[in-house]
Amino acid sequence: EKKSSTSNSNSNGAALLVSKLYRLKLERLLEARAATTSVARCAACGRLYSSAHRNRLTCPRARTYVDFNGDVIARHVPMRSPGFEIHRHLQRLRARKHTWREIYWHLWGVLHVLPPCTRCRALVPASELAHCLYHPSRATFDALPGSGAGGALDSNEGLHQCCGAVALRFDAVSELRVTGCRAREHVLRPPDASGGGEGGETQTLEEWEAAQWVLGVLRRHYSLAVEPFSHSPGPTPVDAASTSSTGSTGPRPIGVDNGIFLAR
Repeated sequence: EKKSSTSNSNSNGAALLVSKLYRLKLERLLEARAATTSVARCAACGRLYSSAHRNRLTCPRARTYVDFNGDVIARHVPMRSPGFEIHRHLQRLRARKHTWREIYWHLWGVLHVLPPCTRCRALVPASELAHCLYHPSRATFDALPGSGAGGALDSNEGLHQCCGAVALRFDAVSELRVTGCRAREHVLRPPDASGGGEGGETQTLEEWEAAQWVLGVLRRHYSLAVEPFSHSPGPTPVDAASTSSTGSTGPRPIGVDNGIFLAR
């Protein structure tokens, strides 16, 4: 019994040390990035994002428009009054029994951004590596009532059979901005010989090598740094934060738990 008690004490001591180390790592991560970026929350989709990349990131729920260059713009909308405070966010996550290790990799994934995806052409936050949207079935366009044999060709509105979402045959925004009811991993492509990237992005060899380093770290901590995909995450009441299930003893990725309940 004495040996068992000593073993448990050593295990608890090691866990406490790991917790302190990850708390220090998190503080240093935020301090190191403070001069160039900060963690912000979008009022439209509720997700966290790196403020320095806001003009190049795509929000799945923001108002969409096409600019003078023909680019689709759907930017995150920063939360206003009372706004988002990172320290309050950390307190909520700790109240939900998330470890400092889980929180560290959660924010690491938010603050690191990868080159544009070759499928959807969107800039990729490391935390959303598995969020490349697609529809597993093609849209169908039925003939309009009273139309002839070629009636289906006259219909601009159809449906995706996989989820019932409305599809428009002719829609400039949907042609340029990929949507879907399911998600897969984004696909990154290295720059060509001239250094050009996808979608007009310019990517140097140094930037590509840095992205490969981020991707390598992300692969090693995939279960914690990459948020699980949820097409339509349900809002969670703020006052329910402290009642989150804690039955699992393994690492828990911070997905919907990241505080999307603050804004819909």
